[in-house]
Amino acid sequence: MKMISADDSKELLENAGMLIHDLIMKDPMMYIQPHFHDYIVDQVAQLLGKQLDQVFFGAFTYGDIVKNTLCDELDLIIQRAMKVFYRYIAPLRSYSSTFIRVKPNIELMKGKINYLKSIPQPVQRTTEWYNFRWTCLTASNIWKAFISDSTKNQLIYEKCQPIDTNKFSFVSTESPMHWGNKYEPVSIMLYERKYKTQISDFGCIPHKTISFLAASPDGINTLESSDRFGRMIEVKNIVNRDIDGIPKMEYWVQMQLQMEVCNLNECDFLETRFTEYESYDAFEADSYDSITDGIASCRPPPTARAAATDEEFDRIRGQGGRAPSYIHAKDGSNKGVMIMYFTRDNPPKPHYEYAPMGLTKHGFEKWENENLKKHEHMIWIKNIYWKQDEMSCVLVLRNKLWFAHALPQLQELWTTIEHDRINGFGHRAPNKKNRTSKSSESDITSGIGKCYINIIDVIKEGAEDSVKVEDSVVNSIVEVEDTIVDTADKVEDIIVEVEDSIVEVEDKVEDVKIIKPIQTLYHYFKKVDSV
Repeated sequence: MKMISADDSKELLENAGMLIHDLIMKDPMMYIQPHFHDYIVDQVAQLLGKQLDQVFFGAFTYGDIVKNTLCDELDLIIQRAMKVFYRYIAPLRSYSSTFIRVKPNIELMKGKINYLKSIPQPVQRTTEWYNFRWTCLTASNIWKAFISDSTKNQLIYEKCQPIDTNKFSFVSTESPMHWGNKYEPVSIMLYERKYKTQISDFGCIPHKTISFLAASPDGINTLESSDRFGRMIEVKNIVNRDIDGIPKMEYWVQMQLQMEVCNLNECDFLETRFTEYESYDAFEADSYDSITDGIASCRPPPTARAAATDEEFDRIRGQGGRAPSYIHAKDGSNKGVMIMYFTRDNPPKPHYEYAPMGLTKHGFEKWENENLKKHEHMIWIKNIYWKQDEMSCVLVLRNKLWFAHALPQLQELWTTIEHDRINGFGHRAPNKKNRTSKSSESDITSGIGKCYINIIDVIKEGAEDSVKVEDSVVNSIVEVEDTIVDTADKVEDIIVEVEDSIVEVEDKVEDVKIIKPIQTLYHYFKKVDSV
């Protein structure tokens, strides 16, 4: 039995809608907070709770059953009002999963993709590339503009710094950033395989009309036959935090800026966690065995069945009944191999080659031999055997309401940066703290972690003979103290690389449809029975 009548429910729905509208329109920047939705619901519930208390003459004091029933009914009303706001005013911050919301307009999307492909791109990590990035705001750390005066000051100081490409010369193979870069291609391969699509890279894209904004999306779906055609993808490889499917503040801002710059409305936020086997033996031992795991048909578990063709499984059955050890672990998780090389540059740089998904052991050995021959000019370091432990993919929509309020702040920020570059920015320098220890200047990197490969020594020792190079590398590992990276100097080295940015208000603020007249809102909230 409902305690709130139909008439009271309609009135509460209208009131909830107006409160939601007023709260969000007062400060749309609240959207950046991970628990934005829960905060709004809680605020509205508190306000409407007082109204209910008056209607029921203090019913909240009569007992838990009455109180809980009223709270549950009120929560449903508020959630309906939130749906109306998300449908007509601005979208949900993020969904709990990824799905096809609306199929793409192929011709319209082809035009957008072709435009993005036509933009000239400097070669990544070249002087021209760094010069271009210096002339604009990118989104890897632009979230700082919206947090506090302190973080905004830090961002201004970072962007005023003259270009110093030397700080990017050395690479820490143990830093979280490097881990993310190393596994990004693996994450994309898994995404392509799962959703039967194709991802293309577009580099650092300048905004069409706003000169100080640019974005570097991790990729865009470019397979025209896919229902995800034109959808962006943002990849985060998690090292030591929980994956809850809710984009962190900085990641959500990052995606909004990417979508605005590229004039796209959808982005899949992909989070993955990988672990590495200690040895080849451990990798091979953790293999799905169709006999010992009790599958008489010689088929892997349902999550693994797309890994190989029926012909491959028939061949495997004839060879003793084992499922491909290079495809899935015993628990059905994806696993695979990458090869780590170092270039012979000075300083040397890591380079990774990734075995295609779905290879059998025989197929991998063939690929490995061809790959080693192809990269004879590099130094083979080791094979890395990985396993996918966790994967989350949620849909994030472009939020024009939020961006319309963010743009003036970014314009003001860039004006300040241009002013300080000419008139001086020393007053923005962070206060230096005394450090108890300093890393040696001879350390090969200044990133996070303790263990680094001294590849220069490997080169000097003459590692042309790639056989067993790993032995000499292991002997060349040096233990260094943890280094605290100075965010003022190294911030772009630390934040997971996605150098995203901002805007494409080519749709104009008129199309944003942010400000709804009070009468229009009442019209929406009186017609939500079908929502």
